[in-house]
Amino acid sequence: MKKQLIGMASDHAGYELKEQLKPFLTELGYDIKDFGTDSIESMDYADTAHPLA
Repeated sequence: MKKQLIGMASDHAGYELKEQLKPFLTELGYDIKDFGTDSIESMDYADTAHPLA
């Protein structure tokens, strides 16, 4: 059976939660596509939300 893909994106405020959720979802059998951000450095959420959408 093909794994389901989950796309994830966050701004700097959600970065740590996103990073905590990724291994949990992977353990449940999902593939994850991470659209960013890759740090807690301040950024505009639209920079990651638009590619995810």
